[in-house]
Amino acid sequence: MLEELSTNEGLDAALAILFSKDLEHKGENIHEKLKDLIKEYKFSKSAGVINDGVDIETDGKTFTTQTIIDSAYFNVDGDVDMFRLNRKEYLDNLHKRYTEQEGLTDDEATRKCQQVDSHWDKIAKDASDLHRILASTRTDDDIRTFMGAALNTSFYGVADQLQPTLQEIKRNIREKHAKHIPMQNINLEAKLKGLAEKIVGHIDYLFISPNGDIEIFNLKVSSEPSSKWDSVKKEKFRYQLAFLKKILEYNGISSRDIKLSIVPVHIEYDENFDSVVKITPERYQSYDSIGGQYIFKKYEQVAAQYIDSNVPTLDINDSIFTKVNQ
Repeated sequence: MLEELSTNEGLDAALAILFSKDLEHKGENIHEKLKDLIKEYKFSKSAGVINDGVDIETDGKTFTTQTIIDSAYFNVDGDVDMFRLNRKEYLDNLHKRYTEQEGLTDDEATRKCQQVDSHWDKIAKDASDLHRILASTRTDDDIRTFMGAALNTSFYGVADQLQPTLQEIKRNIREKHAKHIPMQNINLEAKLKGLAEKIVGHIDYLFISPNGDIEIFNLKVSSEPSSKWDSVKKEKFRYQLAFLKKILEYNGISSRDIKLSIVPVHIEYDENFDSVVKITPERYQSYDSIGGQYIFKKYEQVAAQYIDSNVPTLDINDSIFTKVNQ
């Protein structure tokens, strides 16, 4: 390699890469490529699962990042049931948390679990409805637009909270991305290894920096604050995000410089779960690192078992001189 760089031709090649216009416009190039890759999907109208939130509507031949994890194909170290809590198991875990972590008596915990159980479908539908409302409106829409979006949902009575909620979410995620290219409501597809089915991943908000770094923010609407989410729920979100990274790789977008975050949105009900009283967007949370330490490798390795990568093995950011040597 050093011999090649010592020649005029090798030096010219190195300088061409070092000062490449492609580097200056890498973010714009990724933006244009993503625009061409976006597929049309709609949010599902079904309530879904209470601890999953909204999903997108697909045919029977397409998985989502939620349904692939819930399917019989998905396993981690041979454990195929880690994310498949049925209704009773979910409520049993909830009861345990109420008594062991929140100090409720057994009777108090039982009553609260019975309320959740009796409002199961409503809570799941409300989470899906709010996600759809936030995805279909803009911060500069007037109150009538938000009321129209909330019609026939539990949020019509708190429609005045919808615009401030959306404004806070976007202010939060945009504060460090003033010079980034924003994208919203992105659906991308990939083929699954060894299966006839394909997979589609949904991204709520994506920002591309001028040098091509990507940050993804996905909303997760819940009837509980994120501080009370159990570890299984958080783990499932991490695997969903890992699938998103692999879907980007499948489409030729390097996932090495992608940061992944969740934006929790908390729905608060009255004591009997009859009506929504408050919507609280929380600050986004990094899901690929803890305390600044990258923890996502194991999740990426699992997702890589299901989706191929079409990112070149050698990228200009990996090693300029290795690429020149090629």
